[in-house]
Amino acid sequence: MYDRVLTAAEVLTLAAPPAAPLDLVASAGDGQVLLDWSAAAGATAYHLKRAAISGGPYPAIATNADVSFTDTTVSNGITYFYVVSAINSIGESTNSVEAAAHPVSLAPAAVTVALANSELRL
Repeated sequence: MYDRVLTAAEVLTLAAPPAAPLDLVASAGDGQVLLDWSAAAGATAYHLKRAAISGGPYPAIATNADVSFTDTTVSNGITYFYVVSAINSIGESTNSVEAAAHPVSLAPAAVTVALANSELRL
């Protein structure tokens, strides 16, 4: 068996929360926001947080093990602001850089149809 002494940097890395996740992207859809980010080394899960205003406060909306999440608890026409933090057995990272999304309805616009002399006119 081979024994080796850990360096101070290795010890600090083992006894620290993970770094904040990078590259958070929020993509709006119809009644949903898809969130993706880069994995943080040593993270075992992520806390997703959402605010109604830029800069927070950011209440947690989910804990997720993957590096993507779909928020289906949003309303169309409202801008949402998101951050994500990484967690492990030691603790939680700082928040990521904020990303924003504005979900909108993808339904086609209403068309009015009128009948005149039994003909369809648009």
